[in-house]
Amino acid sequence: MKKHALTYASCILVTLLFVFCSKDDTKKPDVPESNPPTISSFTPSNGTVGTGVTIKGSNFSATASGNIVKFNGTKATVNTASATQLEVTVPSGATTGKISVEVDGEKATSEGTFTVTEPSANAPTITGFDPTEGTPGTTVEVSGTNFSTTMADNLVKFNGTTANVSAATATLLTVQVPNGAETGPITVTVDGETTQSSDDFTVNEPSANAPTITSFDPTEGTPGTTVEVSGINFSTTMADNLVKFNGTTANVSAATATLLTVQVPNGAETGPITVTVDGETTQSNEDFTVLVPPTISISGFAPDQENVGAEVVINGANFDLDPANNTVKFNGVDAEVTSANSTQLTVTVPEGATTGTITVTVGEQTGESTEEFTVGPWRKLADFPGEARRDGVMATLEDENGKLFIIAGLGFSFNGNTELDDIWLYNPETDEWTEQNGSFPGGKRYGPFSFTIDNKWFVGAGNDGQQKVNDCYRYNPLTKSWVVVATPATPPGLNGRTFTVNQKGYLFGGTNTAHFQEFDTNLNSWNDKNTIGNNPRIRPVSFVIDGIGYIATGYNNSDNVYYKDIHRYDPNLDSWSEMQSLDIGLERYGAIGFALNGKGYLGTGIIHSGTPKHFSDLFEYDPNSNSWSQKTSYPGAARYGASSTTLNNKAYVSFGETKFANEDRNDFWEYTPALDN
Repeated sequence: MKKHALTYASCILVTLLFVFCSKDDTKKPDVPESNPPTISSFTPSNGTVGTGVTIKGSNFSATASGNIVKFNGTKATVNTASATQLEVTVPSGATTGKISVEVDGEKATSEGTFTVTEPSANAPTITGFDPTEGTPGTTVEVSGTNFSTTMADNLVKFNGTTANVSAATATLLTVQVPNGAETGPITVTVDGETTQSSDDFTVNEPSANAPTITSFDPTEGTPGTTVEVSGINFSTTMADNLVKFNGTTANVSAATATLLTVQVPNGAETGPITVTVDGETTQSNEDFTVLVPPTISISGFAPDQENVGAEVVINGANFDLDPANNTVKFNGVDAEVTSANSTQLTVTVPEGATTGTITVTVGEQTGESTEEFTVGPWRKLADFPGEARRDGVMATLEDENGKLFIIAGLGFSFNGNTELDDIWLYNPETDEWTEQNGSFPGGKRYGPFSFTIDNKWFVGAGNDGQQKVNDCYRYNPLTKSWVVVATPATPPGLNGRTFTVNQKGYLFGGTNTAHFQEFDTNLNSWNDKNTIGNNPRIRPVSFVIDGIGYIATGYNNSDNVYYKDIHRYDPNLDSWSEMQSLDIGLERYGAIGFALNGKGYLGTGIIHSGTPKHFSDLFEYDPNSNSWSQKTSYPGAARYGASSTTLNNKAYVSFGETKFANEDRNDFWEYTPALDN
């Protein structure tokens, strides 16, 4: 009995233990605590579609794609993410309402309302972009309205990543896909208002052979600076690498697979460097800083008035040390820079220059003078290469090719103490003199007369050093030959003056004579004509205006009288009439005379009663008003016994003696009346 009782008690105990153990084994496992996202704030609280919004809170996904953000139910693009902050863009179609964030199926909703505002009438809009896909560095044109024409005033982002703007108009922005950009919409912000593209731009991964920029050196410089761009997969053929500085194409001067040598292009602005090879583009992570060259300034110049060919010194700041790198212009005409330092340039007044401002350009920088430089009417040409002289002759002829040239020679050399018989030709196109083969056939002399008829040069009379001679020779420039023609009926001695009217030559005066003679080439004869009274004069000036001959000034050595009168001769009437005298106290002889554009000119000369006085002044005679006006003085030394001629509306002057019987000259000058205002 006891045995059975014990057995029952043991069974009950085992059963109880089994029950209790079974309860422990079937207990449910612990459930982890839930961590749903929360929204603590967002800013701004309102904005147009495309506006960037910062959402702060907790338990966000650190992966942008792990967060589903909606504006009143419309899904937005998440640009960047951390556990406590999200950067998002107000999506197209969004309306005013709450913002929600969903992470792993759990959602948080903002307490406040985000107000979607309507853009202003001036807000930017995006109508399209091209291309629609590309790798970082690809150039994209974004079309739309109300963009800023100032590049820096347009904030462009590719799915939240800021892009470089390399060109801008009101309707088109040129941008480069930024490094780190991901597929998503493009936004443009102008003056605080943002627009977003309706379509996404697809960011492609570059191929394995795509170029890559790893660095560049230097990181800044002015246009023209040489930059070495390091990377991989460049083309070893220079032309196959398209390098741009913020969208401006640069010159590639050397190329290997890992290094490109380029020059910063003119017009480049600060921004990234891109390299395109075989259609694939890479963009630098850093911007190249384009430095603005120092401002070029002109503080002054001296002299402030000069003739063509003269030197001018320009003072200022930031000039280039290499003369060739300074572009100087006189009223738009390029000038030669002969020397340079940072504050001073020495330049030559260029042919064709007119009165106006001076500019200096170095690279892309230009400085302009505040004052005008006055270009004088005189230009120094190549010196006459023969002996310096006075009382020579000069004329203009046409060669066998129809080109005009100047012929000059004869005269007296004080330095050599001899008369001369050489003949020289001047080419105005090349500014060169050449000596003619063979001298003047009439022999050495000074003070001869000279005139041209029908492209023939007539030369005669003068003094051969022993006596006065009376003869006349004719030179033909086409055959380069001389022949003897009729001798003047009345010997003129030396320093008579001539002019040509209606294919006839006229010779006035000479030593102690007032005779006036006409030469007829058809008849090869000289005839006396009516003259200016009975007072002889030597070394007057002569010129022709509109078929009327003029004789002015001169010296009567018998009576020791210097003349300041001017007389006109009408060959049709064979009559003289006295005109307006040069009544400014400048009687003289041995001056130059010529006519251009309907005006007569008289300059230089000498008066030597008492102390000799040489002149360098110049006067213009207007036959319409019968008046004289002073013009820009001859820039060579004051002199008498110079010679002149005209060619293509310009006068040419050389020879002369600068001190009475002391020093002869061979400088050669061109005078342009159109510049003498």
